[in-house]
Amino acid sequence: MKDWCSSAVDILIGIAAALVVAFLVLMLTGCSSQPIKQRSSTPPVKQEGIAFNSVISNEHYGNSMLPTLKPGDPIAIDRYYPFSDLQEGDIVVYQHGGMPTVHRLVQRLGSHWMTQGDNNTLPDSLVLTETQYIGKVVAYGRVLK
Repeated sequence: MKDWCSSAVDILIGIAAALVVAFLVLMLTGCSSQPIKQRSSTPPVKQEGIAFNSVISNEHYGNSMLPTLKPGDPIAIDRYYPFSDLQEGDIVVYQHGGMPTVHRLVQRLGSHWMTQGDNNTLPDSLVLTETQYIGKVVAYGRVLK
């Protein structure tokens, strides 16, 4: 009887571990059993090969975030991180001139944010509003490679 119980417990532990791994894979790839909610103020942004949904992988382009981000570095974006929860120092993706831009938040200005690329000497002239906000960068570089 003890051997049978021990085998049953081992099987249940194996199944539980497999479910946890499957859940983590789904969460990290942005898949979910629940429908994806869209922020009503910001339509989904699509660019060749890019779809900003939940947590997704993308490649960063440009030199404005050197040395933090190099061109081609992978980034993971949390499309549903609340704009109201952002903090100074966070790296965000936002819509600027029809293209996604990746910069750091440097100063809160009421309900807006001033942004700046790490490699830029001055903050951006445009302040970030919630309608331009796409998501927060939650991982980047070697973490994703």
